[in-house]
Amino acid sequence: MKVFLTDTAKLDLIDIIDYYDSHNSAIADHFENELQHRLEMLREFPQVGHPGFSGLLELGFHNFPYVLSYQVLQDQVQIIAILHTARDRDHALAIRTQG
Repeated sequence: MKVFLTDTAKLDLIDIIDYYDSHNSAIADHFENELQHRLEMLREFPQVGHPGFSGLLELGFHNFPYVLSYQVLQDQVQIIAILHTARDRDHALAIRTQG
């Protein structure tokens, strides 16, 4: 199954990597590696996530306080956002899924 990030999810990723990279580039690399493992998991098992906010599925990270908010559309997984678990995810996703 194809997995892709929306433009807003790509911006989330840039912000997260920039943040970690400004503190410790090794942590940024570790985050990117874990993200790749999560995306591979979604390619093989797209329904692995649990029901989340705004009717989307969520898949958390093991070592970081983030979740992938996504939807499965026929033959692809669309990552809508990569959000910190302390964030008001319902509100953030409502803004992103309008229209």
